[in-house]
Amino acid sequence: MSMASKFSLFLAELKRRKVYRVAVVYVVVGLGILGASEVILDPLGLEALRPYVVVLVLLGFPIALVLAWAVDVTPEGIQRTSALTPEKAARGAGDAAAAPSTPAASGADAATAQSAETATAETEGAAAAQSEAAGSGCVLSSIVVLPFENLSEDPEQEFFAAGMHDALITELAQISALRVISRTSAMAYKDKRVSVPQIARELNVDGILEASVFRVGDSVRIQAQLIQAFPEEGHLWAHTYDREMSDVLAMHSEVARAVAREVEIGLTPQEENRLDSVRSVTPETYELYLKGMFHLNKLTPEGLEIGLKYLDQAVENDPGEPLPYAGLALGWAIIGHTPSPPPDALLKAEAFALRALELDDSLAEAHAALAEVRIYHDWDIEGAGQAFNRALELNPNLAHARGHYSWYLALEHPEEIAFPELERARGLDPLNPVMSAWLGWRLLWAEAWDRALDEGRRSIELYPDFPIGHYVMGCAYTGQGKLEEAVVAHRKAGAASPMWKWGLGCTYAEFGREAEARAVAHELEESPTGWDAWGLAEIYATLGETDEALRWVEAAIDQRHSYIPWLNRFPAFKSLRDDPRFQDLARRGNAPS
Repeated sequence: MSMASKFSLFLAELKRRKVYRVAVVYVVVGLGILGASEVILDPLGLEALRPYVVVLVLLGFPIALVLAWAVDVTPEGIQRTSALTPEKAARGAGDAAAAPSTPAASGADAATAQSAETATAETEGAAAAQSEAAGSGCVLSSIVVLPFENLSEDPEQEFFAAGMHDALITELAQISALRVISRTSAMAYKDKRVSVPQIARELNVDGILEASVFRVGDSVRIQAQLIQAFPEEGHLWAHTYDREMSDVLAMHSEVARAVAREVEIGLTPQEENRLDSVRSVTPETYELYLKGMFHLNKLTPEGLEIGLKYLDQAVENDPGEPLPYAGLALGWAIIGHTPSPPPDALLKAEAFALRALELDDSLAEAHAALAEVRIYHDWDIEGAGQAFNRALELNPNLAHARGHYSWYLALEHPEEIAFPELERARGLDPLNPVMSAWLGWRLLWAEAWDRALDEGRRSIELYPDFPIGHYVMGCAYTGQGKLEEAVVAHRKAGAASPMWKWGLGCTYAEFGREAEARAVAHELEESPTGWDAWGLAEIYATLGETDEALRWVEAAIDQRHSYIPWLNRFPAFKSLRDDPRFQDLARRGNAPS
């Protein structure tokens, strides 16, 4: 480690041990004492004592700083704070940390503030707490990793904190006995002051992992602490990990092992092997990868564009590193689901996923991206099933993949089998509006109008302009026979995203408002996309115009619309299923009967 790195880490250590805070408090109190001495001593004729008071105050200052460095005041009393030794740094982990300086019961905001200051020390209090937890059989079956605090005090390093957060979630999520909340829902608590019990209730978890990250050049320090939320709140464990940038994957593996050990969750032989099979990364390439994923995860057009550029640079920098290829596969798969994607978007996703898997077959995200290409573009049901199964075998907590897997199951299985997978996906990502909207959509198929409406409402409570949520609500209102409410909801869906305008046409057709339904259809026919072709097929099928409906089904097939494999599942086409022409089209789209 360079001298500059060592100096920066020393400054961070001063902050962690509260030396700065003690210095400021001491100066304020010392000035108060000197002012008070003048007011009190002079009227009593004891002004000769004032120089002694000044000397005592000055002498006390370095003593206060030494004590701040050396000890912590904890709920268990005054305890020594020992520094991280070179031997521990080489192993990548400090021993059991001192207990937090304020009780964990004070809430997530206090715990987060302490995460930067938790001492990496062997203390009798922390050892006793951990021993007690182990002796009482403390087992956590579910956990959320809160967004990392960036201690670098450099906003430009925010991408790095986000990347470390995402990577640790990915590592923990590979433990099948542990339910790990997805990044999307965890990010809802970034920069928010929410208590530990409230977070646990909202996410239905019994454990919370907080962490901070500090980076200087190629040196990385992560401080992590695990808090039990139920049956009562309590601090379980804390460690500090120091690594060079090239070894961050090994660091994440160590944290995952430590958490599994602390909460008494056993690892399967396959999981043990994956956690052991860590490799080094090229720092420059990994930084480009993290920047790419940081922007990609914003899920905005600009974020996708910038993210793909960084990932392309990462591939150019090191063509043998699999992670950027997996990121590119994910990015192009996302673009493939946008209203007007480039025709080769999913083909690019496939190519990048295959390349990532050539380099590392254990990347669950690459298998998941490949599964989406197989089902939504290739209409290869068997290939999609193999890819989904492999992705979820590697990472059973991959929420989005499990949600898509439920749609895959719905092709050839009853909802008694397929629907629980979607509910499980929502349990992994409860604050993602997509999950509630998908649940609502499937409830529409079952004509469970009230429950579908509740899920649509939940979706837009999470994200007010989420178009699928409004679409689901519009269809649920239609099922309930509420035209006015349905029209309002569908108009909101179309305003949020033009690709959902067709829902309004279907609702008008359902209520026999033929002129209004045709007006929507004619608007879509002016320059139809693949999404418009599907919507037009539904509108004309609902109007009872079979020939027009079949014409637009064929157009959707020609444009390889992603819904084609579900032709025989969508309620709008129920009246067409006995028509030989529709059956031929379904076979072209490899849609199961």
